[in-house]
Amino acid sequence: MNQEERVLRHLRQSGSLTAKEASEQLGIMQLPARILHLRRLGHQIEMETVRSQNRYGDPIRYGVYRLREEAWTAGSHRAMADPDVQTYDQYRERAAEYAQLELIAEESGRMRI
Repeated sequence: MNQEERVLRHLRQSGSLTAKEASEQLGIMQLPARILHLRRLGHQIEMETVRSQNRYGDPIRYGVYRLREEAWTAGSHRAMADPDVQTYDQYRERAAEYAQLELIAEESGRMRI
């Protein structure tokens, strides 16, 4: 499993992810780079800036990333449920195929698949 796959799995399972969590739990040191790559692949990931204090009382800010659930297409859901999909590359390809079928069905006026 590559780093993008670990990020997506964590976001889907826990709902959010910070750089500290990514480093400590997933072994990912450059979370913003992984998020950027996932966004370029079409995943809609939001970041909320949280203001807090460190252990010394100094003000700090950090980002909390969340996957926008409503952004998931039927193609993404179907690709995740497909038992033949074993890798992230297969997931991307299958999700694109399902999304294309969904668009064709919508354009022809039929129900979504």
